[in-house]
Amino acid sequence: MPQPIHSRLINTAARQILTPFGLHQKGQSRLWFDDHGWWLILVEFQPDNRKQGTYLNIGINWLWFDRNYFAYDMGGRTGSFVAFETEELFNNDLQKIGNGAVEQVKRYRQKFPSIESVARDLAGKWRKDNWDLYHAGMACALCGKKSQAIKFFNELTK
Repeated sequence: MPQPIHSRLINTAARQILTPFGLHQKGQSRLWFDDHGWWLILVEFQPDNRKQGTYLNIGINWLWFDRNYFAYDMGGRTGSFVAFETEELFNNDLQKIGNGAVEQVKRYRQKFPSIESVARDLAGKWRKDNWDLYHAGMACALCGKKSQAIKFFNELTK
């Protein structure tokens, strides 16, 4: 079965925009990733079951928890649904959201150049749900901040 035109346009635009910045496509999916060894930046052109077009999700997946799927541990959906109406309009929209994705990738790269920067950021988060506590504890443990890590893990087990 041939790929729908809007999917071909998404793949072409993503390849043209994201590849030069070092992102890689996961197989033939709409998911692109920037691999930093112990964390990933995810860029996903998420389909809608009922409409032709895409949502854009951008976020971080910390890799210190073993799971067989990608997750947005930080970040997520950006903007609203971009509908396919005509090739020209959709290509223009894809350029805009693709360039926005690149800018967010750059911000994440700049914000988290080291495990210490991640630990500082996660330890300072205002909202502390169980995942926030776990990620902050792991980041602190990995950069040698033992007492801070213990504090987060103790809070997690309350």
